[in-house]
Amino acid sequence: MANIQAIFLDVDGVITGSKVGQNTPIPHVDVLNKLKSIHKSGISICLCTARASFCTLDIVKEAGLDGFHITDNGSLILNPITGEIFEQHFISLDYTSKIVSAILENNIPVYLYAPTCFFIQSNQVYQELEKYREVFGILPTVTDDLLQKIIEINVSGIVIVTNTIFEKEKVEKILKDMNLEITITWTVNPLMNSSQFAIISPKGISKQTGIISLSSKLGVSFDNILGVGDTTGDWSFIQLCKYGGAVGNASESLKTLVKSKGTHGFIGKNVDENGVIGILDYFLKK
Repeated sequence: MANIQAIFLDVDGVITGSKVGQNTPIPHVDVLNKLKSIHKSGISICLCTARASFCTLDIVKEAGLDGFHITDNGSLILNPITGEIFEQHFISLDYTSKIVSAILENNIPVYLYAPTCFFIQSNQVYQELEKYREVFGILPTVTDDLLQKIIEINVSGIVIVTNTIFEKEKVEKILKDMNLEITITWTVNPLMNSSQFAIISPKGISKQTGIISLSSKLGVSFDNILGVGDTTGDWSFIQLCKYGGAVGNASESLKTLVKSKGTHGFIGKNVDENGVIGILDYFLKK
């Protein structure tokens, strides 16, 4: 049996899938029970996600994962149940204003994330917005003036939603031309597979920096950590862990990277087949 003392899990596409009411916005009951059992055994299970902290609360409660988790792509490390914050980072007012202004001018959906809620401008509320309730179990707060809202809140993240290759290329060019000191991570969601999301975080902040900070707080060596994800971006934290897993629906590039760990890497089934359970069993029972 691998000597695993902590497990870091991405959420969307790993423990939540595309079956509304079955494995999203809350993981399948079998996955919840598996996580609860492992956590109770003394192995720390920490979410490592681009989701906002408040979008993880129900999962943490249902799985009994009382403890610190990495949310907002590393911008917040906190206990969603108690609200205790271990680490937090915010994007500057100047940078946020520049990015949001440019994206709004191009009529591309953009969301502001704060520690307790997220916002969208009223003229960008589309029919697809209901998807967010299915994915996260919560809807954004609608405001008439997103730029004004920037002044009123601490922004932990900016999420830009692109629905075509043209929009993605446009966003990439806008951000590149700005040449701002920020972290940009692209990701997907199994329930919104026609969209690609640009996650904007403060410079140098990511899931990787989050796992470095939280593993240190837990006092657990990377030699005793398992990381599991589904996108190539997740390799940033999985590569640090001695043990790595990817679900069957993961990107081919991530699967290749995980396989490079040899017997310390494992590819599970699709998230909609509760693939994470097989990954956990492989490492904890072999």
